[in-house]
Amino acid sequence: MTHGEFPWKKARKGLPSQASSTEPILLNDMKELGYQKLDRIERDRPTYELAMSETVNNAFASESLNSIGKGEVHNWLKFQPPGYLNK
Repeated sequence: MTHGEFPWKKARKGLPSQASSTEPILLNDMKELGYQKLDRIERDRPTYELAMSETVNNAFASESLNSIGKGEVHNWLKFQPPGYLNK
């Protein structure tokens, strides 16, 4: 992690870069930074766009055997871990 990335900046709460601080960097912020970096690595692969395009095309072309009933998405979302949708 560098001083330019959000977990470090967030923990410093606007302090100048040369000022010292004992404020901890939160584990969840470090995890989020890791997810962002992995996502960027994946998206930078030359085959990513083609693979995603093919995946989406296949998903729209196939008929689903599973239908979603009224309230099922809401119920499913209720039981996901905190931060699930922010990934």
